[in-house]
Amino acid sequence: MVPLREWWEARAPRERAIIGAGVALLALAIAWAFVWEPIVADRARLIDVMPRLRAQAAQVAAQGAEVDQLRAAARGRPPVAAPQSVVEEAVKGAGLASSLAGVTALAEGRVQIALRPVPFDTLVRVVAQLGEARGMAVESMVLRASGEPGRVQVDNLVLRGPRGG
Repeated sequence: MVPLREWWEARAPRERAIIGAGVALLALAIAWAFVWEPIVADRARLIDVMPRLRAQAAQVAAQGAEVDQLRAAARGRPPVAAPQSVVEEAVKGAGLASSLAGVTALAEGRVQIALRPVPFDTLVRVVAQLGEARGMAVESMVLRASGEPGRVQVDNLVLRGPRGG
């Protein structure tokens, strides 16, 4: 620090005034570039973004109101048929009523089905229909050849109901 002070004191008063003014201008330029300009740029960006954010907030509020309406409508619906009866109806609707050996409701919305020999294609259609229309999925299946071409014995077919239902 001593060499800098000696250097400063060795300058003439007019030279010190010019150097001081240069340092002050440099400090102002640095403050402008690194403080003021970023603030102005952020302000301009926020002015540009705020209308979009307000529109998004209004959209979220509208969607929230729609969710509330849908929840209220769902509370007013009649109860959904038990999975066991849904499966029985689908099997009977496919013309397999005479082959139905048993339908048992299991825990957690699962259903166990046993069928005497049925056409494999019809079985696949019934399972697909239950999947598409009711959201049911095959959890496990035990089939056995019936000895007749195109027909299978369903020893154990477990369908799982839709998630949360």
